Amino acid sequence: MLILGHVGITVAAAMASEAVFDHPNAGQRRAHVADLLRSTVLSLSSRTGLRWLVLASLLPDIIDKPLGLVLYSSTLSSGRLYCHTIWFPVVLLAAGTLARRSHSRMILLVLSFGSAMHLLLDSMWRTPITLFWPIFGPFPHGNSPDQWLLTIIHHLLTDPRSYVPEIVGAILLLPLLVVILRERRRKYS
Repeated sequence: MLILGHVGITVAAAMASEAVFDHPNAGQRRAHVADLLRSTVLSLSSRTGLRWLVLASLLPDIIDKPLGLVLYSSTLSSGRLYCHTIWFPVVLLAAGTLARRSHSRMILLVLSFGSAMHLLLDSMWRTPITLFWPIFGPFPHGNSPDQWLLTIIHHLLTDPRSYVPEIVGAILLLPLLVVILRERRRKYS
């Protein structure tokens, strides 16, 4: 999965949970979908910061790709290392829980949620050696950095299924973008 899939699906999941937990009577009020979307986006962006959520949805790749494909290229050549283990979001969750009433607490919880969504969207359960590292042994060896990039390009050119998460992510991000642009226009007019 590439950028739009990770970001769009993670942001949509966060917005859905925000709508459910912060607007429990939304179904009873028969709130208009646009109003619910607007209030959810504003609530999410004011409380946790949409920017942090976008960063969180990509954080495991932001950290692991340079580590595995550059730093460990001669030994592992994998873009899925430490941050693609179950321990990364669990440690962030524990740190956010322990931080108590501070601003960093919310940021850590958002980073934990986004990282956990990333692992879910990457189907990490299919690679339990990485997901539960070091319990099942060392990280598996990947392709060389050149092969990794060629594999992605090959999938994009030959496998239409590789576009589905990106299209879904883009579709999920469009209403969010519309709400943000409308609010920005209201704010500055």
